[in-house]
Formats: sequence, C-alpha cells, structure tokens
Amino acid sequence: MTINNLKIYGNPYHSLDYYFLNKEEIFIILFENDANLETISSLDFIDGVFSLFYENEDYLIIVSDPYGLYPLFYNKKELKVIDSFSDCEYDYKINNEYVNSCKKNLDKSYHSALSANNLQDDLRKIINKKCFDSPFKEWKIVQPGCVVKINKKTKIEKSYYYNVIDINEKYLKKPEELIEDCILFLSKNKKVLVPLSSGYDSRTIFSILYKNRNVSRYTYGKEKEFVDSNFINIPNCIEKHFIDFENYDKYVLKYCLEMNGMGDIYYKIHNFFIQDNYLNYDIMFTGDGNNEFVGNHKNTLHLYYSARYATGDGHHYKTQAKKIKAVPPYCQKRLLSAIKGKNSDMLRREICINLINKYNSQFLDIPFYSGDEFTKNMNSNFGHEFSYNTKEKYLNTFFEVFFSVTLFYPLQ
Repeated sequence: MTINNLKIYGNPYHSLDYYFLNKEEIFIILFENDANLETISSLDFIDGVFSLFYENEDYLIIVSDPYGLYPLFYNKKELKVIDSFSDCEYDYKINNEYVNSCKKNLDKSYHSALSANNLQDDLRKIINKKCFDSPFKEWKIVQPGCVVKINKKTKIEKSYYYNVIDINEKYLKKPEELIEDCILFLSKNKKVLVPLSSGYDSRTIFSILYKNRNVSRYTYGKEKEFVDSNFINIPNCIEKHFIDFENYDKYVLKYCLEMNGMGDIYYKIHNFFIQDNYLNYDIMFTGDGNNEFVGNHKNTLHLYYSARYATGDGHHYKTQAKKIKAVPPYCQKRLLSAIKGKNSDMLRREICINLINKYNSQFLDIPFYSGDEFTKNMNSNFGHEFSYNTKEKYLNTFFEVFFSVTLFYPLQ
C-alpha cells in the first residue's frame, strides 16, 4: 500500500486529542498495516466532516464519516468514485425510480417527517430503500458510518458499518468536556466564524469562543434583527438584510450541480452566500447536530438523521469543506456514546446552559428561541415564493441545468 493512492475529502480530526489529521496520519491509522476495516477500532480515532478514498490494483475502499456530512458517490460497474456530478465526464442516465420516490416520499421536506407517528417502520423502509440511491442509474451514495470495499476483479461489493455510539468507554469524558475540547483545541491559533442564531446550540459555541479565540459571527434571515439587537457589541458579518434573496436564483443555479439533486437548497442558501463572501476565515463551527443527534440519539432517529445529512444537508457541508474547515462540535461519536441511555432532549439544553454559564453567563440573560419558530416563519415567508421550496422542484432544476430537460413541470 502506498500513500499516493489515498485521497482525503473534507477535514477529519483525531477524536481523542482534537487536531486535524493529515494524509500521512490517516494512512498510518488505516492503511499502512493493512488495517482490518471491518472493526470499529481501526476507525475509532477519526471524526469530523470527511470521506476517504483509497485505490490499489485489487480494490477500492471508501470510508464515510459517521454522519454522512461529506457524502461521496460510487459506481461499482465503472469502478469510479466522485464527490460531485458537476464534473460531468460520464454518460449519466436518469434514475426514474429515484425521481418517482422523491415525488412520493422525500420531496416536500425532511423536517416534516419528524412529526410522523409511524416514524419507526415507514421511515426505516424509505431510508433503507431509497435514501442512498442517486439521481442517476448505477451511482449510489456511501452511507454514513460506512466502509465500502469493491473488488476490482469480481466487482463484489462489501459494506461494513460501525455503531457511532459504541465507543471505548475508557476514553469518555463528560459531554460538556467533549464539546469544550473539540471547540477550543480545533480553533487554536485560527480565525473563527460562527453562525449565531437565537437558539441554544450556536450561542453555546459562541460563548466558549468569545473571550478565548479570534471569533466573528454572522446571522441571517428572520433572526438577524433579533440577534443584532441583543448582541449589539458583537458586529454581524452580514451588514445588509440577507432575507431579500435578491440573488436567490443566481445561487441556486450556480450551486445546483454541486448539490447533486439532493435536499432543499433554499433552507441552506445562506451557506453559499457565506462561502462566497467570507472565505478569509480558517474554521467555522456550527450548531448543526445538537437537536438532531444529541437530542435524538436512538437508533431509528440516528438512521433518519444520517440519511437526511447524507442525502441533503451533507452536500451543503461538502461545498463548505472545500473552502473552509466546517466543524459541527455536537456531531461527535464520543459525545453520543457519553449520553447513551439518558433523557437526551433535556440533557441537550442542560449541557448548553452549563457551558454558557461557565464562559459568558451574561448571554443567559438574552431570551432563547427555538429554531423552529424562526425557521417556520422564514420558510413560510419565502419558501412558497420561490421555485425551489421542495425537493421535487429543486430536483427538477437540477436536471434542467444538467440535461436541459424538465422532468416534473415547467419552472415557475
């Protein structure tokens, strides 16, 4: 095995000592001694937003992060691995079965599925059957927390999964310590950006960084006025009110192929605005994953959220990770293992309040609002006004840009 055959996507970090791993370190951990990738132990030290791809004369190996935050695509027939369909060098054929499933099951919004009473059975079936297909035949998404190994001679594919909450307990710390260590160690000597909202998650991150690091914040949408007025001494990177979305179509069309036809682009459109305009930062910490994973760590919900990230939100992280180190500190294998079996929804807020109180107690005096309140308001205001407010409509745009064809109906 040679290190030249290893390709790293995103920014994996060491999950015990919290430093970003380079190519040489990844190679030693996983490949130098022909590590047994079927075991948890060989992947136990790696976390973050990443995918790994290794190829030699006998086989291909693809490793995904535990949450599908940097999803890759693979074609077993052609023995190819790509991170975006925007590099169009193949004769792609539309996967009509996938397209039809988008119209029936996953088209409207991933978020609405949370309120479903029959989450256990129906959602599991949908996730297992369709979530890891792609818009094109022969191409599949590497599932979260997965190793795919394809033998070049026989074309036999083997997938190995590891349980992201089954971590060696002797290395576990308290949840607060895990979050602190991740943020403070990875941000050392870096210029940091934090998307500060009105909720608990991002305020916790910002509180830890505020007096300890060179940190800036940005706030967009309906929360901008609230946060700007309550954090008046902390300037907002976004000076103008971004909710007007005057260049909305421009961003959709520019990043459409990067998104691989997945997810609701309007929900994350601000990501593209930020990465186009604020690339002079070294690292960005987001509150993503707190209510999704820490607050809902049971197996079925983890399966659901991993699918959501791999098929939608993960592609947003992918575009960011190409330009800035994007880290969601709540997405940690050891953090999930530390809260296993506890009342995690209550624990999530308790963790946040404890950390804010420790680092900047004055931030507790500012009211908290759940993301749902602002998000629903924001989505209801512009989600119906623009053409890309459902997966179906966005996928239609994707194919129109890709092939100059409209699958569902003419764009509005």
